[in-house]
Amino acid sequence: MKTKHLFLLLTCFAFSSGALSAKSPKKAEAPVTEDVVEVYNIDPSHSSANFSVKHFLTPVRGSITGVTGHVNLDRLSPKNSSVEAKIDMTTFDTANAKRDGHMKSKEFLNVEQFPVLLFKSSSFEPKRTSKHFRKGVQSLPKEWILSGNLTFLGKTKAITIVTEFLGEGPGMKGTYLASWRGTVQLSRKDWGLSFGPMNLAIGDTVDVELIIESVRPSEP
Repeated sequence: MKTKHLFLLLTCFAFSSGALSAKSPKKAEAPVTEDVVEVYNIDPSHSSANFSVKHFLTPVRGSITGVTGHVNLDRLSPKNSSVEAKIDMTTFDTANAKRDGHMKSKEFLNVEQFPVLLFKSSSFEPKRTSKHFRKGVQSLPKEWILSGNLTFLGKTKAITIVTEFLGEGPGMKGTYLASWRGTVQLSRKDWGLSFGPMNLAIGDTVDVELIIESVRPSEP
């Protein structure tokens, strides 16, 4: 009889323990807090610096396609994001070979002596703070402000580029893309580009549009 009572007692204990275990709440997983900087390389095949400058009253458009560099993107701490870029001035093109040759000469852009334009950011962050600026929650903010130093023709000056985030997503062969558009106005006089008698023919303001496709080897 004692053995039977003992068996019943052990059985009840086993079932009650199982029930308690089943009702025990699952321990919540800690949120991901690791701050990882994603490095995207600028794809020169799908990036360009497009520009427009007036000849008297008429805008003349062109592009510079040799854009390389990288975008460092920090989603959790956006102020840690940064951009560095090089633009190959030998790829300057206005779809007119004679004019392009003249513009690349010592008289104008002096591409032989200054073949590369350099940009290094001092800050790159969203225009507005977003509570959704977290990986896996929502797309990156659309409006950004990119400030930094532009080195051109041996001179370095601070500029600010109004930047639009165009989107992100999978690319070819397992890569991951982030696309950007930036606009800035430059004054050729700031860089010492005085064209003598032709100053009246060529406008001072140069409107620049940057189209950047950046790529990383895998999805973040």
